[in-house]
Amino acid sequence: MIKLTKVDGRAIAVNEDFIENIASAPDTIITMQSGRAFVVKENMEEIILLIKQFKKSCISDTN
Repeated sequence: MIKLTKVDGRAIAVNEDFIENIASAPDTIITMQSGRAFVVKENMEEIILLIKQFKKSCISDTN
């Protein structure tokens, strides 16, 4: 899971495997496969980097 910040300042953890898409318009909106959407403070590039870092850490943990 990756940690993100909702626009009201609350922290949330999101299962990155269930993210359907990320849009910037101008706020960053994450839409999950369930159809639920979250507006977060992090921009698209930050979220993609967090996902890459998390996936990399999962791979290194198995070695």
